Amino acid sequence: MYRAQSYADEETRLAMALTAAEAAVAAAVAAPADRPSVDAAQNAVRALSRSVEALEAIADEQPTEAARKAALDGGRQARLRRNELAMICRRLARGVVLQQDRDQLLGAREAAAAAGAPPPPTTVEKAAAEVTSSLARTHKVVEEELARSTAAKTVLADSTRTLAKTRDRHQAEVKTDLDSGKATLADLRRQAFIDSVVVAASLILFVLVALYVLRRRLPEYTIVAGLGE
Repeated sequence: MYRAQSYADEETRLAMALTAAEAAVAAAVAAPADRPSVDAAQNAVRALSRSVEALEAIADEQPTEAARKAALDGGRQARLRRNELAMICRRLARGVVLQQDRDQLLGAREAAAAAGAPPPPTTVEKAAAEVTSSLARTHKVVEEELARSTAAKTVLADSTRTLAKTRDRHQAEVKTDLDSGKATLADLRRQAFIDSVVVAASLILFVLVALYVLRRRLPEYTIVAGLGE
């Protein structure tokens, strides 16, 4: 029962970590150039990784093969989801770096214009345009990945429900087996007591019969002995 409770706690923590990671990644996608949002998303994904590892670590402690297999399946689904979110975070981080490079290029152009210097060469403008285009593509890819990950979340939810059903069924089976074992043990004890009573009664009856026989025989033996004298 303790192992089942421990697994249920890890499963709850995993669900909370997954929800937090998805929310953090969604917030980072909404603000792709915001470094604090991207850092928060990466930290949430790391926390999710630790929860996945903790869930997989106790899978071998499950009492039945079905529960162990269900736990491993749940861990695999969660790990796949973690990998998707981690990939989104990596792309967001690259986008932040590209945005910083773009801001530096544009800042250099504005500083040159403010100082009355000639504008930066055309190559700088091209590089800025390429960075902007790359940011737009990264943002689009991230949105697509986030949309596709919804299906993985649904699969994970189904797996969680299956694990819960398996755990409940296992607990019910264990309770049934325990109740049956207790009833059987009570029957055996009752039968052992009855057998002890029967054995004791038989022994007492044997002793009484032996005494009765001796009592019947002893007077006759005394009379015969007296006649012989």
